[in-house]
Amino acid sequence: MRKGKQNKREADLGRDPVGPLLIRLALPTICAQVVNLLYNIVDRIYIGQIPGEGALALTGLGVTFPVEVDYHISASSQTALDSANVLAQAFSDGLGDDYVKLNICTYISSVNTEVIAPHLHSFVLNGWGADYGDPQNYLGQMTYAQDTAYYSMQYNNINHVEENENTKALLDAYKEFTTMVDAANAINDDMDARYTAYAEAEAYMLEHVFVLPCYYQVGWCLTRVDNDTKMQPMFGSVGDKMKNWGSNVNGYTSEEKGVAELVAAYSSEQQ
Repeated sequence: MRKGKQNKREADLGRDPVGPLLIRLALPTICAQVVNLLYNIVDRIYIGQIPGEGALALTGLGVTFPVEVDYHISASSQTALDSANVLAQAFSDGLGDDYVKLNICTYISSVNTEVIAPHLHSFVLNGWGADYGDPQNYLGQMTYAQDTAYYSMQYNNINHVEENENTKALLDAYKEFTTMVDAANAINDDMDARYTAYAEAEAYMLEHVFVLPCYYQVGWCLTRVDNDTKMQPMFGSVGDKMKNWGSNVNGYTSEEKGVAELVAAYSSEQQ
C-alpha cells in the first residue's frame, strides 16, 4: 500500500499536467506566505498605534545594524592605512561595533576619479577648512543649491538628495544655513555686523554637523608663547592666528600652566 502511494506521487509529478500540479503545490506555499505577511502587517499596525512613539518605533524596525561606513585610502600608502586603523579603533571605542562598522577601502591612483565622482564615499577627511580672514569663502563651501559650494557639490552631494519625509529636515537645515550665509554676504556697510552674521551661520553649521571639526595641531612645546591665548580655527589648514598672543620672555613652565601633575604622570608612564 505504501509503496503504491509513493509510486503514485512520483507518477503525478512526472506525468500529470503542469497546470493542476502548479495549483496543487503553489496554493499551500502562497497561503503560508500570506499568513507570514499578515503577521508583519499586524505587528507594525500595533506598533504604529503606540501614542507618541509609534513613528519612532516603526523607524527602529526598519534599521539594520551595524551601519557600515566606507572610508577610502590610497592602496600604496602605509601611513594612510595606519591612520585608517586608528580611525577604525576610534569608531569602535566611541560608537561600538554593534552599531557602526568602518570599512577601510582602497583606490589605486585618483580619489576624485575612483571614489568621489562615483559617490562611493561615506565621508571625506579634508585638511582645508576655516579661514577667518575670509569666512565668506569657507562657509560658502557648504551652502545648498549653489554651484560655487565645493563641499556640497563634490563631497556630501546634498544637492542630489531627493526631498521626502525622511530627508526634509536635513534639506531644510541646509536651506536655512544657506539663507544665513547669503544674509551675511549682503552686509557690506558694517563689518562688525557682517562678521557677527558669519559667526551665527558657522555656529548653525557646526551645531547641525554639516562638517565635523578636527584639530590636528598639538601646541605643547617649550615656548615663550602662551598656547592658551592662541586663536585656532576649529578645523582646516589655516593654523595659528598670530593675533593677541600672550607671551613671556622667560617662557612658561608646566607649574605656571597648571599641567605639572599631568606632565609628571605622563613621564612616569613612559619609564
